[in-house]
Amino acid sequence: RKEYFLAGTTLVWEVDRRRRVVVVYIEPEEGTTLTEDDTHNGGAVLPGLQLPVRRVFERVPVVEAPRRGRKKPKA
Repeated sequence: RKEYFLAGTTLVWEVDRRRRVVVVYIEPEEGTTLTEDDTHNGGAVLPGLQLPVRRVFERVPVVEAPRRGRKKPKA
């Protein structure tokens, strides 16, 4: 992210397929997390944009997180 902003980028989206969220950055270290229930408005960079985050993941299969439980003791 830092390199993008140093190069002049003013908006970065990080898409997390596993968590199904989009983190929107307008500064390298400060992001806003949007879930599938949110709509991204594009801010000053993309005025007029109304993108439901759910649309980003329409064709992405749901990936279940691995279960974290106790392992069974070996006999």
